[in-house]
Amino acid sequence: PERFPGWLRQIAVRMSINRIVRRPRETAVEAETFDGVRADTVSPVDRVLKTEEASQVWDGLRALKELDRDTLVAFYIEGQSLQQMAEGFRSPIGTIKRRLHTARNRLREAMGDFQPV
Repeated sequence: PERFPGWLRQIAVRMSINRIVRRPRETAVEAETFDGVRADTVSPVDRVLKTEEASQVWDGLRALKELDRDTLVAFYIEGQSLQQMAEGFRSPIGTIKRRLHTARNRLREAMGDFQPV
């Protein structure tokens, strides 16, 4: 009788441990796991329109002078920072900013009445 509380406590501890061990493990999924996954809900029509838009933009880029085209491609397509572009073009950052502004305006003119969908 005097050892009954310890005995009962030990049974409760063992039953708890057994329950935890035998329970299926919960798997935690990090939020980043699904960052690259997206549902492909783009319709074929949307895909064709995006392809057509990209084609028109590339046609506009081809109509530009080489420096304007290279400036826009480096910034928008290659994702270079202004600092990287300044080093690559061997020009001050202010010049790179001006070239981007000028090249965007020239691309806008070259594309004429292009209306994105």
